[in-house]
Amino acid sequence: MSEQGSPPPLKRRRSAGRIPSPAVASSSFLATIRSPSFWLSDGNLIVITREVSFRVHTSVLSRNSEVFRDMLAIPQPDNAEQVEGCSVVQLSEDGCDFETLLLALYDGGKIFGDHNVLRFRTVSAMLRLGMKYQIDLDFPMEYVINGRRPSVPPSIELEPEDSISVVRMAIMFDLQDILVAALYACCQLEVDTCFNAVRLGK
Repeated sequence: MSEQGSPPPLKRRRSAGRIPSPAVASSSFLATIRSPSFWLSDGNLIVITREVSFRVHTSVLSRNSEVFRDMLAIPQPDNAEQVEGCSVVQLSEDGCDFETLLLALYDGGKIFGDHNVLRFRTVSAMLRLGMKYQIDLDFPMEYVINGRRPSVPPSIELEPEDSISVVRMAIMFDLQDILVAALYACCQLEVDTCFNAVRLGK
């Protein structure tokens, strides 16, 4: 067969591993800030999100999440990137949202206290990331359904534009009790508010 009719050489498929190459991990780590709340001196894992890095314990993540348990069980090559002697995992999550998840894992009792007032973004982040990473947070759904626990004041702080995210969450978790009310709240919003919230993925 002539050279012109030869098939193109096969390109080597790039690795789909969850831990990035040393060059990527190094540049990503340097571009982030260390979490003041979750840079634990005895942690053995560096988690790099979009803008924040965390130093946490593999045992805590593996114990609570099937996804992290499987991810961290993958053998790593000898030249895998390390930061301060710790393995590195890179995630595409928003740093504030991932810190909320860590708060739930490390200090869940404080977050779900009877008189705590939670911002809706906190509730949404815990539910969304809990589902994504298969974490059973034992989340008290009465927070979501009616915003309160028995005999205590309202427990969720909602902004009007949060109603768009409430609709998404109600559909995702099949919360029919709040879907209609959330849709009605969306109808009361200004058109620009709805457009900007959808554009920003809120």
